[in-house]
Amino acid sequence: MEKILIICEKPSQAQDYIKVFSSYNKSSFTKHDGYSTDGKYTISNAIGHLIELAPPKAYNEKFEIWNLNDLPIIPNEFKLIVTKEKTKQFGILEKLIKQSDIIYNATDPAREGELIFRYILEKTKINQNSKTIKRIWANDPTEETIVKAFEKAADQKKYDNLYLSGKARSESDWLIGLNATRALTLVTRANQALTLGRVQTAVLRIIVDRYFKNINFKKEKLFTPAIYNAQYDIELTFNNQFKNEKEAKKVLNDTKDKYVPEIINETKKSRQPLLFALSDLQILSNDKYGYSAAKTLEIAQSLYDKKLISYPRTDSNYLNNSLIPDVKRILKEVQKLHLNKFSSEASPVTDFLEKIEGHFVFNDKKTSDHYGIMPLQHNEKDYEELSSDQKNIYDEILKRFMQCFMKEMVYQDFRILIKLTADDLTADDFYSNNSKNILYPGYTLLNEKDDSEKKLTNLSDKVELSIDQKNIKIGSTTPPKLFTEATLLAAMKNPTAHEEINENKNEIKSLGTPATFHTYLPILIKRKYVIFQKKYIIPTKLGSSIIENLKDSKLNSIELTAQIEFQLKNIENGTITYDQYLKAIKNYTHETTEHIKKIGDKVGINVEENKKIENFSCPCCSDGKLYLATSKKNYYCSNYKKETPCNFIL
Repeated sequence: MEKILIICEKPSQAQDYIKVFSSYNKSSFTKHDGYSTDGKYTISNAIGHLIELAPPKAYNEKFEIWNLNDLPIIPNEFKLIVTKEKTKQFGILEKLIKQSDIIYNATDPAREGELIFRYILEKTKINQNSKTIKRIWANDPTEETIVKAFEKAADQKKYDNLYLSGKARSESDWLIGLNATRALTLVTRANQALTLGRVQTAVLRIIVDRYFKNINFKKEKLFTPAIYNAQYDIELTFNNQFKNEKEAKKVLNDTKDKYVPEIINETKKSRQPLLFALSDLQILSNDKYGYSAAKTLEIAQSLYDKKLISYPRTDSNYLNNSLIPDVKRILKEVQKLHLNKFSSEASPVTDFLEKIEGHFVFNDKKTSDHYGIMPLQHNEKDYEELSSDQKNIYDEILKRFMQCFMKEMVYQDFRILIKLTADDLTADDFYSNNSKNILYPGYTLLNEKDDSEKKLTNLSDKVELSIDQKNIKIGSTTPPKLFTEATLLAAMKNPTAHEEINENKNEIKSLGTPATFHTYLPILIKRKYVIFQKKYIIPTKLGSSIIENLKDSKLNSIELTAQIEFQLKNIENGTITYDQYLKAIKNYTHETTEHIKKIGDKVGINVEENKKIENFSCPCCSDGKLYLATSKKNYYCSNYKKETPCNFIL
């Protein structure tokens, strides 16, 4: 009998597969150290990133000591090591892999999941052609999905480019991040790690840019002409604002005392919202509940582990057409159990679409590796056992899912318009603010109730309107707002709004990926590049100095990280090769390292001194004393900033 091994990414995932295959194979699994088996199937897991790229000392012992003259460090071929605390599990997997005839990759269905599995195979040094190796691509942990994915599992060669894309991402981040970090740390004589990275530094860049635009902003007065009719209590505002009050007064002086306004009264529809992608959920959760991006992902992941929602680390808002039967089933379940908690109506909401086939949310071209976040199977018992935080996130996902399949909102859009010129091209007119009269609420029945009602006038068409008052409203220009965590996430999702991108603009999706958005802000705070000022994110002198002095380098460019993501996608698509990509990254690493070497003194003056001194003389120069860095990870000589510096570091 052929021995079949299934390798999952995490222990919790492995437990799901054990339950599924117990039912699928009508068998019971026996638990062993690091794996379970029923005789036919053996299921184990990787505990996440089991294998990682080796540190510099693996290539040369001298690289263990940071030395500016050794940079950049660029291996000819990258080496892999087993993560120290996971050695035992790797040994178990290695033995199972060598014993198996057929191996299934059941890691997360994404680039990083593919990389985790392939690194394990590579580290075992088995002859991969001697085994049958297949890929299980399951977007949610339900039994039906896992069984379908298992039965349709494709040969792993189909995913070779996906693996090469992950490998290229891993190696390029190692090259850029390691060399830039060592170079900046050494050249500034900071004696604390000043980390840089292609995404991390680009995120810092948009924070710094926004901060200086805000504090350097000069307010200017704005003058807006307005007219008023007392009979109908109507105020109309001019369509343009002026920085010169005289120009605003001239408009009013040229305004007649009576007009026959144009009444615009249109019936419009508002389309249902799309499903959440992870970043959308994180933005809403930060705004509404104050959750950090990391906390939102943690909660969403826990709901995924409980099989309550689909895979949360997605950048798509759409669904595959193959999910239509599942959506129909889930809609029935959630309407029974959860609908009325969102509705402000006394009677049950029945405003759902009669037919969901052909719905705009079903779009195979917009789902990529994953589809939008949606609820899965439900029961009241599971729901009641959730924590309050879990209920908050689950309820938002549930509500958005239901709204997506409810009917459109229909409303009356009412506006009054007075044109000063017959030529539409000049667009000189006065107008009232739009008044919206909801004719049919549709999906908005589940929105939080808005008690503010916009007044609709009873003014009819072709009625002459007297102008009883003319005045000028005085306002001012407003600075761009400082980032909160929610608005920073939105900026990372749409970086082209913050930098003029010339190449591949339509292909640029985001800074980083939905799975990593939450990781960058904590790093920037830990490195003392940014701080929170109440809820707003502002850069420190150090953070600002780094960006200022990297202005001539692509490293702080949004375009660089966007181009890299674009090229990684091209590797996945087979448009360019892994070798072509890595050659370009190695050249870029050389250029960046040399640039950083030139800016050290300017950045170094903004690094805070470490204050704790140890009573030990420097073993290198004997004249200095040893400092303990604030990170408590290294000692260094107090003479590190002298004209002839002592570069001792331990």
